[in-house]
Amino acid sequence: MPESFAAAGLDSGSFGCDAPVLLADHRQLAEAAGAAIITGARVHSAQRLGSGWQVGAGQEGFEAAVMVNAAGAWADEVAVISGVEKLGLQPYRRTAAIAGVEHSLPEHSPMVAAADKSFYFRREGDGVLISPSEAVPSGPEDAQPRPGDVERLVAKLNQVTTLGISGVRSAWTGLRTEAADGIPVAGFDAEAPGFYWLAGQGGYGFQTSAAMAELAAAQILAGQGTGHGTGHGTGQGTAEGPGHGTEPSAGGGAGPESRTAEALAATRWSIRR
Repeated sequence: MPESFAAAGLDSGSFGCDAPVLLADHRQLAEAAGAAIITGARVHSAQRLGSGWQVGAGQEGFEAAVMVNAAGAWADEVAVISGVEKLGLQPYRRTAAIAGVEHSLPEHSPMVAAADKSFYFRREGDGVLISPSEAVPSGPEDAQPRPGDVERLVAKLNQVTTLGISGVRSAWTGLRTEAADGIPVAGFDAEAPGFYWLAGQGGYGFQTSAAMAELAAAQILAGQGTGHGTGHGTGQGTAEGPGHGTEPSAGGGAGPESRTAEALAATRWSIRR
């Protein structure tokens, strides 16, 4: 309803992301490269042994030179299991729902978000995806919608729009995990050789996943995990000098791998603050 809003702005440069398609593409690329994806296996132990890590998950056991902690809301818990100091990552609740409407939005309607971050909605098939856009601190858990969250949002949207929301078809709650400064954490731990953090992406994991993965792969393949174990992280740590903690390749510094390591070493920061 026009009278409900004092002002509005339009961002014509944004585009949607099909999460299932993106996940399927990442999975296909990983499996084609030889990765084995094992689900339903909770990590229960992890320890540094010699030059690598030994991890127990479910009934499986794994050994690797580098352990990547990409556990989202559980990243700090995985660190504790691994004997690594946690970083204070905080999960936040975010609820969403698919609702039916009396007046469907046009096919190319933009997503609508309140300036005070009290809600957003966008077209989803013949209905709408709605969210109260909350950021409520939570522990790592299988989060579920809380009674009243979606119902209050439906009542509000029916007051300020002409959607005519007629009922909720499904609802869910996810966890968005952030560091204290809101910057994603990506890099080798300064005190645990071979332990790589890849977490704290907030609600932007899908948009940043490809770039973050390329960064992580470059640092890991450069062999930085075999030394002191630092990587580009929050940008607020202690700078390490070029070459510190970096193992040169067998080629004596002549190969592409060692050049990559040398280039990355100049901009590495401690993941610790």
